[in-house]
Parts: sequence; structure tokens; C-alpha cells
Amino acid sequence: MEQSKTLNTPLGLIHFSADARPRLNDTFNLEFRVIDIEPALPPGMKVRRTRAVMLLAQSPSGFDKLDFAFHFVTNAESGAETGESLDAITWVGPHNTIVIGTEDGEAILHRMPWLKIDGDPLSLVQYRDNGMTIPLRETPVGEQVSLHYIVAENEYPEPVECSSWFAVDMKNSRLLKLSR
Repeated sequence: MEQSKTLNTPLGLIHFSADARPRLNDTFNLEFRVIDIEPALPPGMKVRRTRAVMLLAQSPSGFDKLDFAFHFVTNAESGAETGESLDAITWVGPHNTIVIGTEDGEAILHRMPWLKIDGDPLSLVQYRDNGMTIPLRETPVGEQVSLHYIVAENEYPEPVECSSWFAVDMKNSRLLKLSR
């Protein structure tokens, strides 16, 4: 079953989706939370707006498959922007910058040591054309899973370079506290 949420930005629409297949075709809960957040930025940096899109998922029997993805419908130019514990993509238009980021595979694996992955943990978050996917397989029985993407909007060029990149670098535990 798939559920979705859409955000409007100055550069276009961002479609977020969750595709879940619970083990044993059991009941499950998928919840999207969209929250405006104030990022903790280095001195002198600022962004116009920062929002987190969180996915909270739980099934009594666990999930065989749980994919959390986004696709940005835009003509703006983009480029990958990775960092320690961060996977992100930046889009720039004539007057706007949009950065969308999430925890990298190592950070997700640190929070979810039960996660089964093939190969390098850094390849867990998959970059797509104008988007990303976080594919999880075989989650434990009853485990609540939380994943997120953070969307930072700013002017282009940014008054202080990398402000939006710093804005999307936030731990999942902090977002869970802010979303209550």
C-alpha cells in the first residue's frame, strides 16, 4: 500500500511517498508528519524556511518492505551534497535554492542495528532522478520506524554559502522531539 504527501516550494512540487508491505499482510500504521523547524545554524547563517517530512511506520508483524521516497517536480539544476551522516541534493533556480536531506545509511544503521543491508551502508540511501529513496527490508516485529527528509528553502545565491545544507543536517531523534 502506498501513501503520499506533497509540499509546494518556490521551485516546484515535492512528492513524498511511503510504500509498505507488512509481513503476513497484517495491519499497519503509516503516518506523515510535516513540521516547520528552526535549524541550529552556525553564526551568520540563515534560511528562509525549513520543513521536515517525517514518516512513522509500525506493524505488529513488521514489514517485508518499507520504502520512503521523494520526487521533486522541477526544471532546476541539481547536484548531490553528501556529508558526515548526511545525504542531500541541492537544486538552484534563478532566485531560489532548495536543499533536501536525510540521514545517510551509516546514521540510519546506527539507529536501526537490526537493519539488513547488502554491501556498503552508505549505499542505503539511493539517489534517483530528482529524488531519493530509503528502502528498508525485514523490519522487526512491532518496531516503530521513523525516517525523515528535511527541506530547506533559501534565496539564490545564498547570503552565506552552505546555509541550506547545514539546515537539513539534523538527527532523527531531535525531529521526533520537535514533532510531538
